[in-house]
Amino acid sequence: MKAVLLSSLSLFLLLPACGKSGGVTGTWVLDTAQMKQKIQESMKQAETKNPKGAAMMKAMMQAMIASFDKMKASIEINGDGTFSITAQSPGKKAPEAGKGTWKLEKDVLTLTPTSGKAFGKGNSPKKFRFTGSTIVPFEDQGGKGGPVMVFRKQ
Repeated sequence: MKAVLLSSLSLFLLLPACGKSGGVTGTWVLDTAQMKQKIQESMKQAETKNPKGAAMMKAMMQAMIASFDKMKASIEINGDGTFSITAQSPGKKAPEAGKGTWKLEKDVLTLTPTSGKAFGKGNSPKKFRFTGSTIVPFEDQGGKGGPVMVFRKQ
């Protein structure tokens, strides 16, 4: 009887994680190391394709890579169907922030801003691919080399 009660209690405690949120709730942070790696891979490919233009391309990409150290973004996805986002870009004094609602359908996470500047100038819904351990904007599925912009659960 005690074992049945404990297993029932365990199942009850796990149910919220299997419901609407599907493990998407929590804090997600931008993986700048992933971004650096993908830009460096692109730089190597560009060097082999166009050795003459590689020097200028390399200088631009190195400046971009250096700026990633100053870039920060996090998305807080709440169990009540709301989210908040904060992003600090190099060269901007104040972080941009926004709030909105979210929904998860299979592996598609849709964030719909309701206030602030959640995704820059436009406040239209933004779709992400949710893998359980990452969320990646649909426009950055990365083609053959994989995504550049990846958010990982903290």
